[in-house]
Amino acid sequence: MEVRFYLLRDGMLRQDLELAAVGTPKVLMNAAGDIKTSLRGCFRENPEARLLTDHIVCVIDGQSCGEFVVSGCESILDGDCSLWQIEAYDQALLVSRNRQESRRSALAGSSYMELIQGLLGDCGIYRILADRCDEVLAADREWELGAVTLDIVNQLLEEIGFDSLWFDSDGNARLQKYCPPTGDSVRHIYGPGDCAPEMDCRSSWDVFTAKNVFVVVADSPDRSQTLTASASNDDKNSPVSTVHLGRIMAPVTVVENVASQEALQTCADRLRDESMLSAQTVTFYTLPNIHQVGELVALEHPQLEGIFREIRWELELGESGRMCHEGRRVLFL
Repeated sequence: MEVRFYLLRDGMLRQDLELAAVGTPKVLMNAAGDIKTSLRGCFRENPEARLLTDHIVCVIDGQSCGEFVVSGCESILDGDCSLWQIEAYDQALLVSRNRQESRRSALAGSSYMELIQGLLGDCGIYRILADRCDEVLAADREWELGAVTLDIVNQLLEEIGFDSLWFDSDGNARLQKYCPPTGDSVRHIYGPGDCAPEMDCRSSWDVFTAKNVFVVVADSPDRSQTLTASASNDDKNSPVSTVHLGRIMAPVTVVENVASQEALQTCADRLRDESMLSAQTVTFYTLPNIHQVGELVALEHPQLEGIFREIRWELELGESGRMCHEGRRVLFL
């Protein structure tokens, strides 16, 4: 496995500007985080690097594994060698540190997608891959002075039934409509062969607090009527479904702003799906591979077979590196 760390300057990948790693840097993913991927590692000091403005692009065997913005750097003198201990995050860091410098408003009828992309553009984010969305604001909106731009973006994405903002391995901002997990969406299969899981898998169950019926209500003074959506887990293959535990209703979720009845139903479906995912968690190890945020993985293991949604992974970028995955079960095989 060949790993390189190039610098991206003024939108151009500079293969003549490179950071030399010392030890085993790591790329990490946490699907629940506002900023979902990060890079940590020790590198030899490069006087030509401009860490305040350059981005670091990690490349594995010619494929990009992420674009990162440096958030902290500690200088270390090791004998005659000057080192940098670097911590960096994906470009959501740029959105998280951007705040509204005045009250921001948007009129009813404004396009959600145009508003979101405009907010990202204010942060210098222009490489965007977005699913189609024709939803518009149902009422005038306003955000206070100092509001964090990432909070606004994720709020608007939730209102239209999209996943929170994430960045892919090529550094593109992803605006992606929420899709229920199914076997057709599996991105990686780990089984016998070079990518076989290691034997020290761990799993845990939590059904004591399980809920399987979910109701979401949109109650806003700007709407003439209250919208309601519901979803239930009736899957006989799920140990926490109504089939096995009876109907156990979760507390009603109330949202103030939602784009439409369809988006509200997506909110209810997401709560149901997440409750099913929380039933079993498994940790396993494989050879290094490039993954995105929150992908579905099929695991073929003598003791654990199924489809899992990745909630975390840690990729070791060394000669003997490995990849640690943590996933929640979606389906049994």
